[in-house]
Amino acid sequence: MIKILARIPDDNGKVIRFSNTARMTVGPEPCDGCQAPAAYVIKGETDSYGFEPVVLCSSCYAKMVKQDEEYMTAADVEDRPGWFIVSECTNYDGHGSWFRAFTSFRSAEAFLRRIEEKAAPWMGLYPGNGVQELATEGEWRKCIKEEREASEAEMKWEMEERERERQKEEEEREWERQKEEEEREWERQKEEARRSLDVEQ
Repeated sequence: MIKILARIPDDNGKVIRFSNTARMTVGPEPCDGCQAPAAYVIKGETDSYGFEPVVLCSSCYAKMVKQDEEYMTAADVEDRPGWFIVSECTNYDGHGSWFRAFTSFRSAEAFLRRIEEKAAPWMGLYPGNGVQELATEGEWRKCIKEEREASEAEMKWEMEERERERQKEEEEREWERQKEEEEREWERQKEEARRSLDVEQ
């Protein structure tokens, strides 16, 4: 998705910070694509250090929007029916965290491109193993069933873990309450002993 950072000349004078040490002030600029007067500043290539600002004229911006829409909908690939799955993301160990199932290659490819767009490699998130085509509907449905069962098992484990944490917190609060009561009782006994000693004297 293309993100507009500023419009020229409406936002002239606006300061855009695109890394820890680099910034730009919006103003008249030549288009990076054709050298015509720029009308937009958009967010370009991004990594863990920041991003590259790109200035474009209205015509080049419109072309980029169209290309982006075609790419994100996989309009540039030939569609075909079948049984497809796409891993949504993987961790450092290469294990697919979950996947989505499709009966259209174009839909599967478009989904893959969307998650690639959202992926943040420097945070440990990566797209999966691309679009995988299965030979039969039976294999496809088996994968869906196994994924659903795995997701349900994971959700059950998470609920049980939360319940264990809740019980642990309750036990800790009860222990603190009992400790406070014992301390108060000890202070009360000391006070009574002190009073008894004063009376005897």
